[in-house]
Amino acid sequence: MSDKLLINLEIIPGKKRFPLNITPAKEPIVREAAQFIRDKFNLYRRNFGIKEVSDLEIMSMVALDIASAKLILESQKEIYPIIKERVGRLNEELKEYLKVRK
Repeated sequence: MSDKLLINLEIIPGKKRFPLNITPAKEPIVREAAQFIRDKFNLYRRNFGIKEVSDLEIMSMVALDIASAKLILESQKEIYPIIKERVGRLNEELKEYLKVRK
């Protein structure tokens, strides 16, 4: 018995379905990601008009949108430890100040 599951995903609405071997644990995430891409694709298709822009151009915008969001999240993760450390220091300084004032 295999620990992989074969699923078929349609990324671009009404186009080719892609077979994908994944672990059962990843299936909900992969399906949600595919739906997210389809939703973004449909949003860009509505915004640009079906005949004005090709599917490839729309997918390029979807990829740019998702990559930009990923980079923003990564930059926020990098700054979080710095903010946490500074807030911790300010908290300690405030505690010391309040001790002196008592």
